[in-house]
Amino acid sequence: MHKNNISLINLDAKKRLDFFLEQSSLKNIHPLILLNTINEIGVNDCLELLEILPYKQVQSIVDYEVWNNYELDTYKLGEWFNLLMNANYEVAVEQIYHLDREFLGLALKKCCYIYDLTLEDEPVEFPRLYSMCPDNRFLIAFSDDKNLEQLSFAM
Repeated sequence: MHKNNISLINLDAKKRLDFFLEQSSLKNIHPLILLNTINEIGVNDCLELLEILPYKQVQSIVDYEVWNNYELDTYKLGEWFNLLMNANYEVAVEQIYHLDREFLGLALKKCCYIYDLTLEDEPVEFPRLYSMCPDNRFLIAFSDDKNLEQLSFAM
């Protein structure tokens, strides 16, 4: 671990947050130090920090938070995507876009069903949230399950 990371561990969480917000880059800060700071202060008070996190930091923090014994916690993932969007919607879209493709594919698979309309395959009842591909070939129906609500919205 980088020397500066070790000295950061000993700082009060508020001082760590102030330090992070003053930096031009956070790429050398270990993601667990960032995550511990966010958890100690509270995510809603760290929106400014979430907004400036580099893509790799977001990937690491999300990985630490949403995996439980090799199972994806879709509720927590939805919460994290929602927090990123509350921090800055445009930045969050970029942060999420740069996450691991397989990870995003799994998240999408967990919260929606894709219908191929050329095969006359469509839902019996349309959910609250759905999207059509630009060529009108596919319909993406997002789950109405309350535990998937935030993830469905983000995806």
